[in-house]
Amino acid sequence: MPDFIAQCAQALAEGTPYPSFSSSGQTATIDHAYAIQHLFVSDQDREISGYKAALTAFSAQQAMGIDAPVTGVLFRDGARSNGDTVSVPNGGVLETELGFILAQEIVSPVTEDSVFEKMASCAPMIEVAKPNLSGPLNGLDLIATNAASFCYIQGEGFDPLAIEADDIQVSLSAAEETLFAGQADEVMGGQRAALTWLINALLALDYPLSQGHLLMTGAIGGAAPAKPGDYAGLFSGHNTLKFRISS
Repeated sequence: MPDFIAQCAQALAEGTPYPSFSSSGQTATIDHAYAIQHLFVSDQDREISGYKAALTAFSAQQAMGIDAPVTGVLFRDGARSNGDTVSVPNGGVLETELGFILAQEIVSPVTEDSVFEKMASCAPMIEVAKPNLSGPLNGLDLIATNAASFCYIQGEGFDPLAIEADDIQVSLSAAEETLFAGQADEVMGGQRAALTWLINALLALDYPLSQGHLLMTGAIGGAAPAKPGDYAGLFSGHNTLKFRISS
């Protein structure tokens, strides 16, 4: 396992594809993949800004050979601002999401009926995900290498108790062409359910959930390749997130 972590760290530093955990000869289970993720995250010695859910759609899980969503860690140095140019060497994936900011530390499982009360705010998000895997994409390799975490753009927050997050219509466009569109309630049956699942999954994995942490609940409407160009993420009733992708 230490050798595999060292190989991942070298790939991250050099911008080359990560090695494949699932074909490394180690015991390839979801539990072992998360153990690898913990070690890989700790080895990077970067400040954690929050966490993300990935593969929240059943079709994505089927394609990756797993039967549940997965989680990954977000880093403070991955934050970008509205209007920024984002360099994505060797390509990536663009997603529109919602992100929730914790108002308090959470140490025990939560329920859907009260989860929003533990949030300081909710914000429109753009995630630039970067799987960066050396072989065919699969769930175990994605988990082990931190769920394609790369960078994100956060919009202006709102109170999720005052505005119904599930009603937000979302789209991503480039050169005035809509690449995909969706509604926030499509993620795991609704934002309360998605957020509750993410928090409880992170607690089960022994990740700390501290005040101010950002929790991204998963892609809304689909995904698009991060090709060079100008983009706009539209969130009905909220600010538009504009950004440019460079190679």
